[in-house]
Amino acid sequence: MTGEGFGVEVRPAESRRDRARFVDFPYRLYRGHPHWVPPLRISVPPLLGDPRNPFWREARIALFLAEEGGRTVGRIAAIEYPAHNRFWEDRVGFFGFFDAVDDPRVSRPLLDAAARWLAARGFERIRGPANPSTNHECGLLVDGFEHDNVLQMPYNDPYYARLLLDWGLAKEIDLYAYKIASTPTPPPALERLVRRAQRAGRVEVRNLQVKDFAREVERVREIYNDAWEANWGFVPLSAEEFDFISRDLKQVVRPELCYLALIDGEPAAFSIGLPNMNECLKGTGGRLFPFGLAKLLLGMKRTRSMRVITLGVKKKFQNRGIPAAFYMRTMMDCHRLGIEWGEGSWILENNVLMNRVLENLGADRYKTYRIYGKPL
Repeated sequence: MTGEGFGVEVRPAESRRDRARFVDFPYRLYRGHPHWVPPLRISVPPLLGDPRNPFWREARIALFLAEEGGRTVGRIAAIEYPAHNRFWEDRVGFFGFFDAVDDPRVSRPLLDAAARWLAARGFERIRGPANPSTNHECGLLVDGFEHDNVLQMPYNDPYYARLLLDWGLAKEIDLYAYKIASTPTPPPALERLVRRAQRAGRVEVRNLQVKDFAREVERVREIYNDAWEANWGFVPLSAEEFDFISRDLKQVVRPELCYLALIDGEPAAFSIGLPNMNECLKGTGGRLFPFGLAKLLLGMKRTRSMRVITLGVKKKFQNRGIPAAFYMRTMMDCHRLGIEWGEGSWILENNVLMNRVLENLGADRYKTYRIYGKPL
């Protein structure tokens, strides 16, 4: 497959060498960039079809490289996600891991290749970017380019949106990221919300218990699948998938930033906050050796920022102000731990309640990510 006769060739990345080039491309493309923080290289292969990741027991992926003059100039993945199609009863296929130089001669044939692969499997719409699903990194950054990406959030240069629009993709939905400062004393508006939550039932908020990690993970999964069920793009996670993701997070979790809320003794809501390890990864090139591991270990408890990576409230307990209680606890605990600010991400633009809570707290909506789609 060639790009409009200008010498750009797009081909499947199937050999071990090609897959290594696929993984390596963004590290070369963004080398020396002031704001792109690389993920750990060892964390990427499980997202690209590794059968040890339960996600790939059923899902399928095809990788494509764009080359010009023997040089890699772009990449993309096409993703078949049957669990999504069953849950939503649709024929949507996904693209992800999209990176390219600023040239539509590269982006067009890449997107064409992903679209052809999906259309051949009977899909009627292409959606993305998803790396590889909405339960992982997803979205294209369209606002907030002057900030580093935090833990498990993507970064891309501004021209990416132009390349996607050039191919005919259009916005489906936006995802917001908020920045909020830690504080020893919560604002009065937040205290009022928390008091309202407490009046609605006997609310107990406690930290996750690492010693009982497996049981705590199951409590969180039960809440997650109930709380997010009606959200755009949601797909329930199996116990196996949830355990796989949780094992990775356990390596960096700080129990002081993770909370479980019980109402009248029933697990009702959770909030998971993680130290922003991207502070430690900046400048490592995504490599642990020779110096990245030492930098990571030294920085794990010295980060100045964190991310609330997920927060969920069972449907029957929603509209009771529980997220406000979590944010108050998080803001105060961050201040106590020497953490200066946190990011809450990502939050759907149509999640009116959560957006209103954060705006009432004075949080700054400082980044926007976008999901695109197009009929095939």
